[in-house]
Amino acid sequence: AVVSTQSTGRFLATMIRTLLLLTALVGCGLAFSCMVGGTVDGAGTMAEYECSDGTTMCSSTSVEALGKTAITYACGECSSFSLGDCTDCSTELCNGAGSLSIAALFATLLYLII
Repeated sequence: AVVSTQSTGRFLATMIRTLLLLTALVGCGLAFSCMVGGTVDGAGTMAEYECSDGTTMCSSTSVEALGKTAITYACGECSSFSLGDCTDCSTELCNGAGSLSIAALFATLLYLII
């Protein structure tokens, strides 16, 4: 059977695109990320942070005082020493406002460009 050069080129381009996407997605899955930072009555900063090895939980702790609500966001689960109402969760970036992972956005853009 004769295979045209054009169909071989399309096949190779598709394979390269698929391999690049898989590489990006595997890289995204190697580190666990949480939102880290703090807010007071909604004002403040939090950022996506790559947690240390072995961390598989995120937490957020809420404290109300003097009519203000302060929330801290961190890697790791709640401890018995947490002040205020602490909630932990076990999916990436689950302790924040549902922001999209930069790595996932990069992988999507890479797929669309290639």
